[in-house]
Amino acid sequence: MESKLETCHHCGKDKEGCYYGYIAMTIPIPEAEALIDKWGRDNWWDNLERTDLTEDEMRELEGLTTYDQLLNTVGRGVQCNDCAQKESELYEKYYPKFTEPEPIKPLTNEQLKELGITPNN
Repeated sequence: MESKLETCHHCGKDKEGCYYGYIAMTIPIPEAEALIDKWGRDNWWDNLERTDLTEDEMRELEGLTTYDQLLNTVGRGVQCNDCAQKESELYEKYYPKFTEPEPIKPLTNEQLKELGITPNN
């Protein structure tokens, strides 16, 4: 059975053996990820509320809101294996999997005393 050529929605190339299903509207874009790092990966969107930014800075942040929406919106589409591999690598680079933090250890009696707290023992 012959594979038919399909156009990848990410790279625009005609390829065989593409995945058809739910995909993000874009894969991570290194240049946009660099801007996220510039503005603060954990809270870049807070800068949209600032009133001391230039028009260029606001345009940059507004572009990031569009990028963020594209990255987090999925729909039916076609993705080639090359783009799937690239997407996986970029997600691992910019959005590594969450790891569980170390469990919080209770304070010792000595630490409680240093904080001015009387232990309940």
